Amino acid sequence: MKTLLSALFGIFMLNAISAQTYLLRGLEIYNPQYLNPAFTAIDHQVQADIISFENLYYRWTQFNVMGNLPGTKSSLGINFGGSAYFRNSGFSSSPREMREVYITDRSLGLNYAYTREFTEQLSVSSGVELQFSNLNFKDTTFSVDSRFSAVLRAGVRVKYRKHYAGLSFGNSLLQREKRTTTSGETSIGFEVDPSPYILDFIAGTSLGGERRVTMDPVIGIRYSNHQTMPYLPRFAYYVGAHVTLVDVIGLGFTMGDQKSLSASLAFPDRVRLMVGVFQTESELSRYTGLEYKLGFDPLQYMIQLRINL
Repeated sequence: MKTLLSALFGIFMLNAISAQTYLLRGLEIYNPQYLNPAFTAIDHQVQADIISFENLYYRWTQFNVMGNLPGTKSSLGINFGGSAYFRNSGFSSSPREMREVYITDRSLGLNYAYTREFTEQLSVSSGVELQFSNLNFKDTTFSVDSRFSAVLRAGVRVKYRKHYAGLSFGNSLLQREKRTTTSGETSIGFEVDPSPYILDFIAGTSLGGERRVTMDPVIGIRYSNHQTMPYLPRFAYYVGAHVTLVDVIGLGFTMGDQKSLSASLAFPDRVRLMVGVFQTESELSRYTGLEYKLGFDPLQYMIQLRINL
């Protein structure tokens, strides 16, 4: 159990530093702005999203709104949400009945992007994001009561016709921890953490076909310099695509280190509903040798509602 808690804590800290992008598990084909704030510059005037993601040990819900400022080349975004981590509390015939919350998280993110158009077909966007989160630990295993952190992410995107490529950098700015000692004394400490940092590369295009069938392939590569967490991979990659029929029905998938299968349904280009099923968190088996012998459901589930104005 101690090994499991250590693995979960390491995974969680990497998720916090990557501003909750690591858990998307294939949603990058719908939400590149979670990897790169330069994608805050959108094709519509306003885009609003609600995302809910869950498996047996984690639940995450986030609201995201992005918009282009009228008469300018600037775009703004804000996201906020909450999450909870679960652990086994005993034995039961149903794994979900054994769950209890031992970590909760509240987060707030602010995005800004600026777009420079060189020609009608070529544009370059740059963006920056500040992500704040506050964790509350309901268990004394980590000897931490709460942790406040601030994360900075910056990125650039190049768009030419229907092709695009983006590179982003994310790093923790500071952490503020509140600890209670065995004698009951409370201490508060600040820490500037120069590592780990994360580099994300994403590229894609849009391919049109007959009978109004479009295919949007995408590829992503991530490098993480997490020196304090050797059981997590430094490199990760995925390839995928989203295929749309008559601008209404869509099917998405990713392969590689992030495996997912999702479907989407659009209503006159204003509202889109996405649902997905994802591979379980492979870090638990790959880096702790547990091989899924935890009673966890091997699947994760996602639902997302998007509204364009």
